[in-house]
Amino acid sequence: MFTDGLQDWIGLSETDLFGGRHKPEGLKGWCRVAALVQCDNGAPAARVFGQASKHGQSIPKPLVIVDSTGVVRGVARPSAPVSPFINRTFYLGKLPAKITANWFVCYIRDYDPQLKYAVRSADNGALSEEKIPVKLPVTQPAKP
Repeated sequence: MFTDGLQDWIGLSETDLFGGRHKPEGLKGWCRVAALVQCDNGAPAARVFGQASKHGQSIPKPLVIVDSTGVVRGVARPSAPVSPFINRTFYLGKLPAKITANWFVCYIRDYDPQLKYAVRSADNGALSEEKIPVKLPVTQPAKP
């Protein structure tokens, strides 16, 4: 699933990546928790999807999701555009139609809804100064 040992970043402090280097990348986009799921070991996880770009152009590769304590909780790579057929067949139509380019899907391991999460670019030997906040899933109020 991961290449280049990126899975080894999960659980590290963001200060341990690239010697703590940060640089402006012009990172912009949006993302949100799409679903809450369970890991094989029973721990909670969150599936996150969104769009990101650097300087309004290409999607950074890779992206990391860090929690509010500065620990890397997920790694994302850019994904190819999704056709409506693939969306219906494999994602059960859950991906918004506007996702056509510069999008990513990622999982947050050991998801804790009490923490805040953000996406950062981890491109070119530094983390982006900019962060994209991970929005919580929209929940419907319970009906009486």
